[in-house]
Amino acid sequence: MADQYEEPLPYHPPSHETHLQRNQGFQIDPNETYLPDEYPEKIESPLVWRGEDIESKGEQWILQLDEDEIGEIDAALKHVRDTGVPFKDINPELFKFGPQLTERLVRLSDSLWNGLGFGLIRGLDPKKYTVEENIIVHVGLSSYFGTKRGYMASKGNDVLAHVRDIKKHFPGQNIVSPAHGRDIQTFHTDLGDVISIYTINSGTKGGSFRLSSSWNVYNTLRQTRPDVLRTLSQPLVFDTLHPELPSYEKPLLHYHDGRVFLQSFRRPFTGFGDVTRSLDLPPVSPEQKFALNELHFTALKECLVLDFQDGDLLVFNNLAMLHARDSYETSTEEEQRYLLKLILRHPAWEVPPAMADQWEALYGDRTNPRQEDFPLTYPTEGDAPNYGWNQNG
Repeated sequence: MADQYEEPLPYHPPSHETHLQRNQGFQIDPNETYLPDEYPEKIESPLVWRGEDIESKGEQWILQLDEDEIGEIDAALKHVRDTGVPFKDINPELFKFGPQLTERLVRLSDSLWNGLGFGLIRGLDPKKYTVEENIIVHVGLSSYFGTKRGYMASKGNDVLAHVRDIKKHFPGQNIVSPAHGRDIQTFHTDLGDVISIYTINSGTKGGSFRLSSSWNVYNTLRQTRPDVLRTLSQPLVFDTLHPELPSYEKPLLHYHDGRVFLQSFRRPFTGFGDVTRSLDLPPVSPEQKFALNELHFTALKECLVLDFQDGDLLVFNNLAMLHARDSYETSTEEEQRYLLKLILRHPAWEVPPAMADQWEALYGDRTNPRQEDFPLTYPTEGDAPNYGWNQNG
């Protein structure tokens, strides 16, 4: 145990230099077995990559739309508007394209599970659409990457999130998610199989999006810090940071159906802003604090940095990626960074039993018939929103 980790764990990790100094308190025993035998020594897969190896190979992960394909998307949008079909019924049969674009989207969908694990659709101009039309375009394109949309919170029927800085609209209130501010979001996973993010406005400065292969992170830690993987494979006590939702225990590292599942959250262990972790819960141990920081810095070291352009649609396998966001600046309200987010279900991988209850809450039907709400704007008045699965980030 290292006494340097006796202080509370902050949401934002210490400097990398400080973290390296604290490494001295955690020694590796070469004769110790840190993980059960079923965990692989090394994962071999196209999903294992380093950012520096693929950053210059955009042809492998950027789907650049041509004018004809953009015309097909506009035609599909017009069809949805003309027919008045509910957004929840938008699917590839309704949002239909010609054979070339359809094939490209099918290949991208397959690559989420058998390729690099992500892709970026580029070429759309969101400024020529209304917000509602941008939502339709996002919902239509993303329907090619999942069979079902997930709910955005533990209550309600919203399946779409507007991601932007809303702090000025709720002075004096707690903003419980870093996604709703401009500061750094640390490396984390969301709940869900596939995440789809559409850029209405990329903002003025900063806000780079970072992706890191979780299997590459696993391979690195397996060789350098197997003690961290052992800590992450043991139950941690999650604070939901919500007065109506009880705490619970789960590991962050799982092995199931021949696959490693590595998750990453910080808020349940650190709190966020003025919302602190409950003192009634067991404290986060020094080993757990060290492991959470080591996980962040390992993901950061070999990540891919993406600078969104207006109209970009990023889709990625959330079961195989960690992601983060840099801080950003905005000069005017018109240049406010503005993203749309969907969480999609895909049956390619069965999640571990320890995650199954969360997946049921995320994707299970809450009403009969199933209701899905697509809010057309972001919140600006009343109580600050607490939607968003509380452990994300």
